[in-house]
Amino acid sequence: MIFAPSDIGQALANLRAQKTRTLLTALGIVFGVGSVIGMLAIGAGAREESLRFIEQLGVRNVLVESRSAASQEEFQQRRRSSPGLSERDVRILSANIEALETLFRPPYPPPRLRPPQPSRDIPEMYGVRPAYAIIHSLHLAEGAFFDDADDAASSKVCVLARAPKINLLGYGAARGKFVKVNDVWLEVVGVLTEQLMAGAQNTGGAMQDLNNIVYIPLNTFQYRFWDQSEDMKDDLDGIDLRLRPMPTALKSPKW
Repeated sequence: MIFAPSDIGQALANLRAQKTRTLLTALGIVFGVGSVIGMLAIGAGAREESLRFIEQLGVRNVLVESRSAASQEEFQQRRRSSPGLSERDVRILSANIEALETLFRPPYPPPRLRPPQPSRDIPEMYGVRPAYAIIHSLHLAEGAFFDDADDAASSKVCVLARAPKINLLGYGAARGKFVKVNDVWLEVVGVLTEQLMAGAQNTGGAMQDLNNIVYIPLNTFQYRFWDQSEDMKDDLDGIDLRLRPMPTALKSPKW
């Protein structure tokens, strides 16, 4: 379609004559296009967060959690049928299931980290194997996760999640600094990036903040922080397994 110069001039004249209508029409177009772009951006952001959440949970992970008894009678009744979760279960799983990574963590006592601001939530403490970081897709913003050598030597090291790092050491670099747990000084070897809150773990009806945890080697926990007063818990708090990917031939059978 070809427009004559007179038609263009007449159109501009009409727009100038109807300034309010022209302005409202232009705003409608702007807001309409902006709404479409905003919805597409929200959808893309939700998709990205869902993918991060799935990656954090792990589609090949199997998590076995123990539950502590509420009373001595309940504990004795459970023990009649089961000895509870222990390292024996880890050995059985390792011997009978191929292609898996194992992690087990014992019950942990309430840590006393003495944050500078008492109003802040006190972090929880996990004694874990180094494979925990792989199974749960933990990413580090600083330093590195402790390794098998640290675990075997019961080294006094720790990895901080985001909240305890800020509450205990501030916003500066944390690697190489020390935090005090009970009467033990632990060297910070790594700091985690912020974890998705949608992945908070639910144990015993209470949600655990994944960004408010201090991780230490399992052997360090057993030798220095084991809670002997707790007699109604299993030896292990949980066993986490990651299975190898299924071979392609098994995924797509030939008919």
